[in-house]
Amino acid sequence: MIADSAKYIKLQNVYRDKAKEDAAAVGNHAAKLLQSIGQAPESISEKELKLLCSNSAFLRVVRCRSLAEEYGLNTVNRDEIISSMDNPDNEMVFYLMLRAVDRFHKQHGRYPGVYNYQVEEDIGKLKSCLTSFLQEYGLSVMVKDDYVHEFCRYGDAEPHTIAAFLGGAAAQEVIKIITKQFVIFNNTYIYNGMSQTSATFQL
Repeated sequence: MIADSAKYIKLQNVYRDKAKEDAAAVGNHAAKLLQSIGQAPESISEKELKLLCSNSAFLRVVRCRSLAEEYGLNTVNRDEIISSMDNPDNEMVFYLMLRAVDRFHKQHGRYPGVYNYQVEEDIGKLKSCLTSFLQEYGLSVMVKDDYVHEFCRYGDAEPHTIAAFLGGAAAQEVIKIITKQFVIFNNTYIYNGMSQTSATFQL
């Protein structure tokens, strides 16, 4: 595409005029809404309106679910879990294993495989916790035994590299909330340190 400066400036003015027109339309709509709730139309500045309009393509509404909804038998998002487990090595498997470990801790008062002599006996116990969790929530998915063995083998360890990475990810989300910029994670974030991949799930 070839254009001279005059054509470029003309095109730029078309976009600028349209942006002003859109900002005015949004401003009029906002003023009517403010009046309907008994607020002064001037409570939103022109600068804020322009900022909103220029970034409107990146706006997202994030409606996170509560832990009660995530853990509730009637409100659990089975479809998300089952569709994610079409690939048996999806990061979702770590979510299922963490839920099984929580159940193990509740039943036994400790985490699986904390001491070397417990690893072998805890494999069966953790597998039982996983099976009961899947049955209770009506999840017809398969989890490879390798994951059960690995969760017992690592024995509630917290490698500093993983802790540092997750701490950085959490700090980044806090900054997003404080600055009210960028889109936050919606719900659950899983990091797989073995393959260095991550995923978010709306559970």
